[in-house]
Amino acid sequence: MNFLTKAIFLMLISILSFSCNKKDDNLPEPQIGYFVKKITVREANDEYMMIDFRYDGNNRIIRQAIDTDTVRYAYNEWGQLTRYRLNDEESYRFEYMDNIITRILEHDPQTDEVVDEIPVTFSNGTYSIRGEVICKVDDQGQLLELPTEDIVFSYGEEAGVHRHLTLSPARYFLLGGEFIVYDLTLSNKELLGWAQEGSMVSMENQRSEQGLITTITVTTLYDKEFQWDIEYEERELVR
Repeated sequence: MNFLTKAIFLMLISILSFSCNKKDDNLPEPQIGYFVKKITVREANDEYMMIDFRYDGNNRIIRQAIDTDTVRYAYNEWGQLTRYRLNDEESYRFEYMDNIITRILEHDPQTDEVVDEIPVTFSNGTYSIRGEVICKVDDQGQLLELPTEDIVFSYGEEAGVHRHLTLSPARYFLLGGEFIVYDLTLSNKELLGWAQEGSMVSMENQRSEQGLITTITVTTLYDKEFQWDIEYEERELVR
């Protein structure tokens, strides 16, 4: 290879290398989101409940440790919540048509044998079981009402505690339904409070410099004051 040919070759390599490096520099940076790591609920400054969260690679909740109890969740390929297991005491599986829950199968937690088949009906945002209304949701899966508890929720426009979490209406069927008020997985928006028994319960939210809700205080209808302290972890958002 003569000098001129060698010089052209080296120049070509240099140009290609620069182009590749420039292309790499243009790759989008990973987007980071904040996900709840732990919620501590306090009553009169005493710890009332502690909830720890664990996620899978798709940022879905797969385990919650609630004081001495452990709840595990599993999902299908479409991201729908399909399995729920509380310790070794309760086990349920959810079936769907499109994105609507159609049936709940109760399993024996020891043998995994189906012990009950529970039909679920859905109409105009309302889920019912055997004629009893369980919950009302909107098109995004946000919980609007728990009729059995006579609760109607109120939301703001700002981001809530679980701003990046994919909502799973199946959760509203579990642990009596009221648990999702404690873990706040009922919406991606800020929960402002709820109406119950004709009275309004308001929540006061405090945010960090990053705009994250870190403390929530609420006084119940029975003048009991509760406070939520919320800790977060950074996780890469899934595209």
